[in-house]
Amino acid sequence: MATQPFERFISDFCQWAQSAELPARFLGKLPRVLRLLLDEELPRRDSYERQVFRPVLEGTSLQLGLLADLSVVGTVSNCTDHGLFDIVAGARVPDWRTGWSSFARDESISDVVSYYFDRLWLYITRSAMLNCTAAISMAYAVDCTFQYGSWRNEFVAPRGGAWGRPLHAWSSDRADSAVLDFRPVARTSPRQRYFTTVATQLNALDPHLHRILYCYVRALRLRNEEFWEDCVSSLDAAVRIAADLVATRTRTGQNRYQTMVEAFGLNSATDATLGQLRALRNYFGAHPGEAGFWDFPDDRADDVIAMFAAVQQIIWASVRFETAHRRLHLPAGDWSSWFRQHAYLLNNIVWRRLTIPRSDTAPLSRQRAT
Repeated sequence: MATQPFERFISDFCQWAQSAELPARFLGKLPRVLRLLLDEELPRRDSYERQVFRPVLEGTSLQLGLLADLSVVGTVSNCTDHGLFDIVAGARVPDWRTGWSSFARDESISDVVSYYFDRLWLYITRSAMLNCTAAISMAYAVDCTFQYGSWRNEFVAPRGGAWGRPLHAWSSDRADSAVLDFRPVARTSPRQRYFTTVATQLNALDPHLHRILYCYVRALRLRNEEFWEDCVSSLDAAVRIAADLVATRTRTGQNRYQTMVEAFGLNSATDATLGQLRALRNYFGAHPGEAGFWDFPDDRADDVIAMFAAVQQIIWASVRFETAHRRLHLPAGDWSSWFRQHAYLLNNIVWRRLTIPRSDTAPLSRQRAT
């Protein structure tokens, strides 16, 4: 029998389908199909999982290693310059991306279910990868992401089995294709130990923490590519999301920023730096003509570096706060059981990202004139 959270998921899913003006015959079948999905289809898929691998940092001198339950990081030789290395991240994710056409005979239902679980699968995969890339960014101040990797390898494997050894994409057409061998890297340096600590404590499945980490990694990329003013906006977004995290979990109606400062126990120096971050962002964000342009890094580089350090404190505080007020737990058993427990929360995550504000047909200037 379905649990109450899953019943809420069914209700939300059907409300979305109704708002999307899907056919009435579709709406009548949907609750039964969703219950069948929980009771039979998802448990049937628990025997297998997908392992996804992608380079997150290519052509680097770094050598990193991490072996965790749901993610792995390894170092391999670069395919073009054998004096450099590629950092590859891997993730264990549910086998939910394909095969939905055989689940429901009604093509409309199978299309919707397939699209939903494809988006959900993508979010779970990105979360596992983000745990790794954010940890590398925080430990080594290098911008790395799975978005721009030159290759990707994905395959189905027995659930809970050993990590696979995926092929290099550049060698996959050769008879003697090389494989990625994830050899552990000795955790001797402080940064390597810090990277391991961060990667094993992050939970990017939480939507607030996911967006905080995304904004931080994006800010680092913008700074390293000399987009200093834009990186300030991204750092400020990370702080705002952290304040939303605290306000959402504590259900307070007071000043969100002040509530966050108190909940995180931030000292006066960090509070002052974050205040400077907000003021700087508001200064040229509200008045673009006042931006420093070419001189911004010369005038503000030291301040921005201090802001990155302050936002790292916000991240750590957010991690501790999320752990103490956790809603989306890491999978500890079967993926179907995990989905049953968190279905309604995952539903909000997926559909919120599919909702796009409608654009106005009339020009903005014409609207103002009326």
